Amino acid sequence: MKNIDLVVGLWKFRDTINLETLKTLAEKWAATDQNYYHIYIRRTDRHEWGIDFAYKLRPENTKEDSKAYRQMTSQILKQEFPEEFAGWDQAVPDIYVKLPR
Repeated sequence: MKNIDLVVGLWKFRDTINLETLKTLAEKWAATDQNYYHIYIRRTDRHEWGIDFAYKLRPENTKEDSKAYRQMTSQILKQEFPEEFAGWDQAVPDIYVKLPR
C-alpha cells in the first residue's frame, strides 16, 4: 500500500439537479484544473447524484490546505446550486492499494 497526496471526495447533489448541468460542471473542472486525478458522475443513493473526484495536492501541502480546498469548493457549490447541493464526503489521505495506470 502506498500513501498518495490526493484529496478524495464526493460532492453530493439532490436528484432534482439536471444531469447535463453536473456533466458540464465536471467537464469544466477537469478542463480548467489539471490537478484532478479523476473526476466522474455517479449515483450516490436513491435520491442523489455525485461528482466523485481525486484531486492532487503538492507534497508540501498540509491538512489545512486540504480543508481550505474543501471549504472553497463547497462555498462555490452552495452559491451555484443552493437547492441541489446536498453536501460532501471527503478524506485525506486515502491509502491506495492499486492505482490506474
